[in-house]
Amino acid sequence: MPDEPADAIVVLTGEGGRLRLAIALLEHGMGQRLFITGVNPATTKNELRTLLDGGPAYDCCADLDFNASNTIENARETAHWSALYGYDSLVVVTGTYHMPRALLEFSAQMPQLRLVPYPVTPEQGNDPFSRRFLRLNSEYAKYLASRVRLYMTRPAVPS
Repeated sequence: MPDEPADAIVVLTGEGGRLRLAIALLEHGMGQRLFITGVNPATTKNELRTLLDGGPAYDCCADLDFNASNTIENARETAHWSALYGYDSLVVVTGTYHMPRALLEFSAQMPQLRLVPYPVTPEQGNDPFSRRFLRLNSEYAKYLASRVRLYMTRPAVPS
């Protein structure tokens, strides 16, 4: 569990039981609402509830985003959602390997918000080392690309 609650919780869809963990955080009062970003448009809230064994907290306080298909869009959609509710802080739930880039993109979209990382270690299972190595290298390349993009698009400082 995070050390302290935030106004809300956002979870980026993916592996490693992230969604179940995010629902558990909501049920334990670590946020007032839950935003699940990057949900497949063919999935309904009821289907997801059944799949994840969501309870009353899920029914009342979980919002689904069907628009985002990448981390930049996850951040953009989350920024709109958090502004709608006037939140000042978010618990961010995603994979350990994805957290640095997610925080980078979220901070760029919501610099005024306090972001509380809650990384989830994906199950290794029968995942061979070579696959994990490729995933980490790919994620690192994407992180560097995000850093460069954000640096190149930052507002000019008046001289």
